Amino acid sequence: MPHPSQPVALVADLVSSRTAPDRAALAERIEATLTRLAGAAPGTWLAPPQTTRGLDEVSGVLASAGPAFDLALALNEAVWPAVFRVAVADGELDVRAQSGDAGAMDGPAFHRAADALARAESEGLDFALDLAGLSLADRELVEATAALHASLRTTWKPSRHRAVVARRRHGTQRAAAEALGITPQTISTALQAAHYEALCRSERAIRGVLEGA
Repeated sequence: MPHPSQPVALVADLVSSRTAPDRAALAERIEATLTRLAGAAPGTWLAPPQTTRGLDEVSGVLASAGPAFDLALALNEAVWPAVFRVAVADGELDVRAQSGDAGAMDGPAFHRAADALARAESEGLDFALDLAGLSLADRELVEATAALHASLRTTWKPSRHRAVVARRRHGTQRAAAEALGITPQTISTALQAAHYEALCRSERAIRGVLEGA
């Protein structure tokens, strides 16, 4: 029997933010990214994402867990090479649940998300879950796949990062190459070095599990 849908808290913590070379520029990128993510498909957010402690923490409330990894990935690709550790958990909201202000909300969903975030830090994970409808095996599968995804991102050079972002934004390799002013062969080489196809396969797998949670 499917588990009744509950609000899904998404919380994120910027790793080693104090070592960022230009915190002001990073803060601008984070705020611009949150504004963009807040404009996701209607019904995605019950409370759009916002920073809750300077640029170090982000929180939001999703209507379902399905898009959680895609949103976490979009945030991390926007701030690369900085990294957000992200946790997602479902449960009730019992403080200002109807406010639409994630920073003012509280309740079991946020408590479980905070515990998942602490577990992510202790276990060296970039993405952690606590979803009632997800089995332990599926949770560990998603978390392990997300960790491998994150490890591939650490191999990127700026040219690889630009190629991946352009490929996602413009939809095709040719359009991405034109947008960057480089040849199709150059972007193809950069995408291969970035392990783009392997990343996309892992994203589809994670998305499929979360959509069924």
